[in-house]
Amino acid sequence: MKQAIVSDGSFNHEYSRETQEKLRALRERIQARYADQIASAGIVKRFLLWLIIEREFRRERKKILPSPQTLYTSGEQL
Repeated sequence: MKQAIVSDGSFNHEYSRETQEKLRALRERIQARYADQIASAGIVKRFLLWLIIEREFRRERKKILPSPQTLYTSGEQL
């Protein structure tokens, strides 16, 4: 098979089963850290904790996913 640059490679990588499992585990670990605080918080504090959790998730997610400028090829690995 001839190699070519794939236009939706980052999408396919991000939504692959393996990557989704890693991201799900990451979210669960972060939420577990804040579980006690969420359980005893009111609605405003819960919202603020949700914002903190989302910010931390996005920061850690960047470490798992490759750069948006990464090029993906079809066929054999180089």
